[in-house]
Parts: sequence; structure tokens; C-alpha cells
Amino acid sequence: MHARTRHFIGLAFVATVAACSGTTPGAAAPAAQSSSAVVSTSASLSSSSEASSSVAQDSVTTSTSSAPVTHKIGKTGWFKDFAVTVDEVAAQLDFSDSYAVTINFTYQNLGADAATPPEASIEVNGEVQSGLFDTPTIPGAGKSTGSVAVEVTPKKNEKLTADQALDSIVLVYGDATDNQTTIPLAASAKVESVEPKTLTVAGKLVQGPLDIEVVSGTLTPSYEPGDKGKGLLDLKIKISCAPDCAASGYNTGREEFSITGPDGNSVVADQRSPYCCDAIYPGTVSDNQRNVLTFVVALPGTGKYTLKYQNASLTASGTAPATFDFTA
Repeated sequence: MHARTRHFIGLAFVATVAACSGTTPGAAAPAAQSSSAVVSTSASLSSSSEASSSVAQDSVTTSTSSAPVTHKIGKTGWFKDFAVTVDEVAAQLDFSDSYAVTINFTYQNLGADAATPPEASIEVNGEVQSGLFDTPTIPGAGKSTGSVAVEVTPKKNEKLTADQALDSIVLVYGDATDNQTTIPLAASAKVESVEPKTLTVAGKLVQGPLDIEVVSGTLTPSYEPGDKGKGLLDLKIKISCAPDCAASGYNTGREEFSITGPDGNSVVADQRSPYCCDAIYPGTVSDNQRNVLTFVVALPGTGKYTLKYQNASLTASGTAPATFDFTA
């Protein structure tokens, strides 16, 4: 081909390529630089977005992962045959500025039968708050642990700390007209409760041929509704008849037993006494778990007592009633 012809063909090819790329022959270098800048900008934005996301995630993690605040309590109260010990409490801040509080207990069953510990009324700053209890059934004389979860919410425009949330809680067992037990979680506040007492008491009442032996005793608050200020004095007894006991025997009943307390008041054995009555004959010995006399006395109930036994038929025949003094 002629050289001049090849020259024109070459120019035409260049023009065609330029037209397809939307540029002119002299603009190729700037276009390449512009494309590189777009890639660089995109990468920068992506990096910035990832960094922002990382910062946001770190911020969320920091605001929701604060360690719970824990207080050792170690306070014990008594209610309905149980010793209730608050071992430890923990408060965890949640998303709404409220505190999720967990209270851990140790329960001791003071009775002989399996039973479930009482569940407290939870008061936060004097207002009742619901809680979720985990309360086990415990064998007689056994121990076990339990817990309750409760939420403590600050009042409007109030800034509440974990320590303040925990200190605001009081556990209340029983109603206002009962012998209540209150266990405040604040370290400076005292437990209000009456501890049951096991009495060291042993002695004998003798009226004629009837022997009544006092074996043991306890003094506890009464947890019957409305019995605020009243306690229960329980005396375990054993009854037998002397060798010269009449063949016809003697009837005995709880109404024949009375007690005079430190306040000077005398009361007959209460109907809630496990002991009811017996027919005692020569050779008879009445000695079992139900032989417990219960007397309702004024709290605190400590001091000198006089137990009296008066069998109606023996008294009518001229035999004086029997008495026994002891101290609680």
C-alpha cells in the first residue's frame, strides 16, 4: 500500500477509538487520573464507614457491659419455722437506667417436716415491688439456697447509682398486725425479728399418783394473723402414773395445765397445743411427739414462769395442785 494511504488509515483508526471512548486523543492521560481518583475516594469512604461502625460498636459495648455491683449482706431473720439469711445482692445496670437486682438467700428449716420457705414482700423506698422468686422445698432440719430477682427503677429525672438501688430494698415478712420480720439491705439498717429460743428446762410436777415430767421447751413468736406482740411457749411433757395408781385410772387434758408468766398473767394451755388428752392407767407412760403444751404469752417472753397442773378429781379429793418454776 502507498505510504500516504497508510497514513490516512492510521488517522481514521485513532479517531474511531477516540469517538468510542468519548475523548479526544490529547485527553487520555487526564481521564486515567480521574478514574484513579474515584477508586481512591471510594476506598477512603469505605474505610471511614468501617471505622465509624467500629467506634459505634465499641460505644454500645461500653454502655451495656458494666460489671454488676455486689454487696455482701449476711443478715438473718426468722419467720414461720425458717431462718432466712440474705447472703449477697448484686445490681446490674440495664438499657433503661434501671437496675436488675438479684438477692441470694440461705434458708434453714427449723421444723421437723419438709416445707417451703416464706416469700418476702419486697419494698423499694417504701413501695411494694414484685419479684421473681426461686424458692425450694426443704426437708425438716435441712438447709438450701434460693433467690429473687427484682427491678429497681429510678424516679423521673433521678440519677440512681447501684449502691443506692441496693440500699433502697427492704424485705418484709408478715403483715403490719403480725409479728413481722424485716430485713433491710442497707448496711446501716438493722434486722427487726425475734429469734426463736430453745429453753433449757427440765423438772417434774406431781399431783397424787400422777407424774408430769417437763422434758424440753421453746419460745417463739406467734405467726398467726393479728398476733403481733404475742409469743408461743411450748413445753414437751411426759405423763405417767405411780405404782399405787387407781385401777380406774385418770383422765388428763390440756385444760388442766396453766402458766403464769413474767408479767403476772396466767393462761391455760391454748387450743393450738398438739397435746389434747390422755387416759392414764397403772403402768401407762404417755410420751410421744404430740405431747406438747402451747401457751400464748407476751413477747419478749423472757423471765420466770410457773407451770401448774390441777387434775379436777384429785383436787376434789383434797390433793393440792402441782407447780414447777423455770426461767426462759
